[in-house]
Amino acid sequence: DTNDVFAEVSVPLFRDSFLGQSAEISGAYRFSDYSHVGQQETYSAQFQWRPVDQFMFRATTATAIRVPNLGETNEPLGQTFANGFSDPCSATVINNLADRSIAANRVANCGALATAAGLNLNFADASAPNAYLPNYGSGSVSGLAGGNPFLKPETSESFTVGGVWTPDFLLPNLSVVLDYYDIEINDAIASVTAQNAANQCVSGDSVNTGACATQTRDATSFQVTSFIQGSLNYAALTAKGVDFTVAYRTDMPEFFGRNWGTFSHSIRGNWLIQQHDFVNIEDPSDSSDFEDTVGMPRVRFLSTVTWAPVDTLAFSWDWDWQASQEIFDVDNMVANPDLYETAKYLETGDFSQHDFSVRWAARDNLTVRAGVVNAFDAEPARWLGNTTADNFDLFGRRFYLSLNYRPF
Repeated sequence: DTNDVFAEVSVPLFRDSFLGQSAEISGAYRFSDYSHVGQQETYSAQFQWRPVDQFMFRATTATAIRVPNLGETNEPLGQTFANGFSDPCSATVINNLADRSIAANRVANCGALATAAGLNLNFADASAPNAYLPNYGSGSVSGLAGGNPFLKPETSESFTVGGVWTPDFLLPNLSVVLDYYDIEINDAIASVTAQNAANQCVSGDSVNTGACATQTRDATSFQVTSFIQGSLNYAALTAKGVDFTVAYRTDMPEFFGRNWGTFSHSIRGNWLIQQHDFVNIEDPSDSSDFEDTVGMPRVRFLSTVTWAPVDTLAFSWDWDWQASQEIFDVDNMVANPDLYETAKYLETGDFSQHDFSVRWAARDNLTVRAGVVNAFDAEPARWLGNTTADNFDLFGRRFYLSLNYRPF
C-alpha cells in the first residue's frame, strides 16, 4: 500500500528585464508512505534563464527512489545451504586476512555484535582462551532463500545543466541542444550469497545492520545458525555524459520554376563520459568501468535526413553510428605481451548502419511505408563472438512494407 502527497510550484523571476528576456525557478516535492519500507521523500529543483531570444540556459537537481518490489522483499522462502561457509568473525579467518584495514573493522564490528549478545569473545588473537574459533562441521549452514524484508529503497541524486541555442540570425529553423548529466545511484539492490552478506555485515567501517539482519547467530556459541539469502542494498552506480541534438529544417529553393519541397536533418546522440558500477561487496570502493566497453560506446549518434518533395511523400535516410568498443581491456596487455600480435581483435571497430525508407500518403485514410533496414548488411566484428548487446544489428539486411488504412 502506498500513500502519496506531492506538490509543484513555478515562480517567474522576471520578464523583459535588463537581466534578460525571462527567468524562472520551479520545484517539486513528494512525500510517500509505503507499507513495506516506510516514509520516503524526494524533491527536484529547476532553473531556467533566457538572456536573449536565441539562447536558453537550464539546470536541474533532483533526488529519486526505487522502492524494492514485493518479489524482492516478500518472495516466499525456500530451503537452501551455504556450503563451505567461512565465518568472517573467526579469529583464524581475521588473522589470515591480507587487508589489515578490513581485519581491524571485523575485530571492532564482531566485538560489538558479541557484546550486544552478552558474550565476551576475542576476535583478534586465535591463541587467546576466549578466541572465537567456530566449528561448522562440514562447513555447511542451512538457511532460507527468498525475499529480504530488510531492504531499503534505492536512492539517486542527479544534476543536469545545459542549454538550447536557436541562432535564427544565422540559420532560421536551426536548433542546438546540449545537456550534461551526472547521476549517482546509492543502495542499489542486488542479489548476494549468504557468504557475501556475512562478510558485508562486519567488513565495513561500521556494522552493516541490513546485511547483519539476514544472519541469525546463536546466543551462546555466536555461530551462524541460519540466514536469509536474497538481495541487499550494497551497490552504487554512477554515470556522466552529454546528450546532444542538432536539428535543421528548410524549404528547398526553386529549380526550373518548380518547388522541390522541404529538407530536414537532425543528429541526436550521447557522449558517455563515465559509467562506473560499484558492485564489489568485498571492496565498495572498487568499480567496474563500462565506458568504451561492448554495449556502451563512448559516442553514439543517429543522423536522420528527410526530403519531402510534396506533402504526401517523404524519403528518409537514418544513419546509426557508434564508436569502437573495447572487447578486452588493453591494460591487460602489459601482463601478456603475446596479445600485441592480436591487438586489432581487442576492439569491435566503429559500427555504422544505414536505413532507407519512403512514406506515401496515398489517400487521406491510407498510408504506405516501405524501406530497407541495414541496407549495406553491416554486422559487428566477427571476433566479437556471442553477445547480448542490443546496440548492434544482428539480423542483417531486411526489407519491409506496411499499409495503414482507416476505414472511417
